[in-house]
Amino acid sequence: MSEIFLYLVLGIGTGAVYAAIALGLVLGFRGSGVVNYAAGAMAMYPAMVYVTLRQKGDLVLPWVVFPNRFSLGDEVAAAPAFVLSIVVAAFIGLVSHLAIFHPLRNRPAVTKVIAAVGLTQVLQMLAVIQFGMEVIRPDSILGDNLIHVFGGAVPADRLWLAVLVMMMAGGLTITYRYARFGLATRAAAESEKGALLLGLSPGALAAMNWMLAAVVAAIAGILITPIAGVNPFNYTFYVVPALAAALAGQLRSFPITALAGIALGMFEGLAVHLKVIGAVPRLLDSGFDSALPFLVIVVMLVVTGNTLPRRGALMEAAQPYAPRAPRPWTIAAIAAVAMFAMLTAESGLRLALIQSLVISGLMLAMVVIAGLIGQVSLAEFAFAGTAAFLLARFGVQVGWPFPFAPLAAIAVTTSIGVLVGFPAVRIRGVQLAVVTLAFAVAIEQLLFRNNDFVGPFGVAHAPPLVIFGIDFGVSGANYPRKAFGAFVVVVVMLCVVLVRNLRASATGRRFLAVRANERAAASAGIDVVRTKLLGAGLAAFLSSVTGVLLGYLYVDYSAVGFESVRGLAILTLAYVGGIASVGGALLAGLLTPSGVFAEVTSRGSNVASYYQQLFTGVALIVVAVKLPGGLAQGFASWPRRARGVAARIRRGMTTPPPPSTGGLEIESLEVEHR
Repeated sequence: MSEIFLYLVLGIGTGAVYAAIALGLVLGFRGSGVVNYAAGAMAMYPAMVYVTLRQKGDLVLPWVVFPNRFSLGDEVAAAPAFVLSIVVAAFIGLVSHLAIFHPLRNRPAVTKVIAAVGLTQVLQMLAVIQFGMEVIRPDSILGDNLIHVFGGAVPADRLWLAVLVMMMAGGLTITYRYARFGLATRAAAESEKGALLLGLSPGALAAMNWMLAAVVAAIAGILITPIAGVNPFNYTFYVVPALAAALAGQLRSFPITALAGIALGMFEGLAVHLKVIGAVPRLLDSGFDSALPFLVIVVMLVVTGNTLPRRGALMEAAQPYAPRAPRPWTIAAIAAVAMFAMLTAESGLRLALIQSLVISGLMLAMVVIAGLIGQVSLAEFAFAGTAAFLLARFGVQVGWPFPFAPLAAIAVTTSIGVLVGFPAVRIRGVQLAVVTLAFAVAIEQLLFRNNDFVGPFGVAHAPPLVIFGIDFGVSGANYPRKAFGAFVVVVVMLCVVLVRNLRASATGRRFLAVRANERAAASAGIDVVRTKLLGAGLAAFLSSVTGVLLGYLYVDYSAVGFESVRGLAILTLAYVGGIASVGGALLAGLLTPSGVFAEVTSRGSNVASYYQQLFTGVALIVVAVKLPGGLAQGFASWPRRARGVAARIRRGMTTPPPPSTGGLEIESLEVEHR
């Protein structure tokens, strides 16, 4: 029994980090109504600034092009380094609000999620360019002595971190319950109109809350670096358990949020002990500790439903632009061009085109679930990975030939997608995004990293792609083989036709009606539950088709290619291209980091790739703020704008100019008329 308590205490430090980031999430939501998926990155960057100050004496600022690194000596002491890092964090929070989230305050949930993902990518790529990829770790700030409890030794800094987090939770509770700033923030959250009538500025309050949230996250990030180390990507994974803790507090209560975060960390510490003693089934061994945040999130959101707090905005949010379905001849022309390019391009460009087309299939799933029905799902890439690993399992381990192995993988994955879609019956928007992200993390840890499911050494092997005795596999002379490229073109174009016909059908119109207003759709006789589940099933079907293609493309693959965080990147690409249009899905496929655009521009340069991803993150934020319909909407509007300009030019050339009269002439004519 003492061992159980020991491992529970060992998990307090990790739980304190979850709790601190969760407090920042609650702050951001109460101040501006945004669930900040970039909280992990906003904790990461100041932490790396702090470590660089301590080890090299360089102050690094979050921008490029302009000078961003200033030497302050060999090493900077802990206290001034901490203060400078907190100032950088506050600056990031302020700029994030002013440049990104304040302009998006009246936009739908998917747009805010996209902007947060774009901010995450920008901060990560800035960190990669400025600090590198390696894990860096400073000396402990809270002391490195040990405390002996329950027959073991526990580092004291973990416990001090938990005490500090609980003190912050208590201070925030007092501030928001009794202080003028907290009361004003609560008033603005309830009704921005009422706050304005009282002489309060919702924008200024939101900016201060964003700065405070960034500072809280940065404190956690800095204090945890001696324990876990920091690189540009590892803090991103803290967001999911932090979201679970924030939702346990219903995005309102700071003490409950902090306690829930610490409890999650303690469970992870206990999970380590349970796995060591063999108390966990082998199927759950790889992701036992990751399943609890997912279960907490699902239970909290399904039980509470729409009772979570909502911000009283001044205006109603407008959904992304959903254009009409493209004409059949347009799709036929695209298919012809793709097939011609596939059969004539050199091998490098052909591989990039294959990857662009495959990712376009995944973008089509996002068009269905997010663009047409308005559900923010971050699990589509997890569905693709599930189908890829099931393909290997059915095709190699079971021995089923084509088409039975891929069809079985698609059928099972689609069924899982429908089951995951059941929470969407009661929730939507940001809440559903939280559930699907947690599911993606859980499925990655439970299945994709489980050798019993994937295969020996965690590597899956796709079966041969042989159709009617003809080898259509990707491997062989002149890799990737043109036969496989032609197969990909046919499959993806069939998916395009499916989504195009869906958009033009009565079912597509029902999807858009549910997206616009669920109550109005129900009053018009639309079965909202069935419509949502149908959308989830169709999106999972398209994702599983993409997963099968990825399996045949990769041949040998592991969990490394199907990380859950890539689901965020998929959503961002879909939004940049145009999340509610078929053309946007194809355009997003071209822009994928391994696609045609990257092949033409970078030609494999890592430095160019990092700057390209940085540019993609910035472009994503710009598109979210200025062009919510994506690049496809912008391209579609160019002909109309060109025709308008041409018409104005023609009118200007054919209309005679008015007679030139002076002011005295006009005045005299008016007098005579009178």
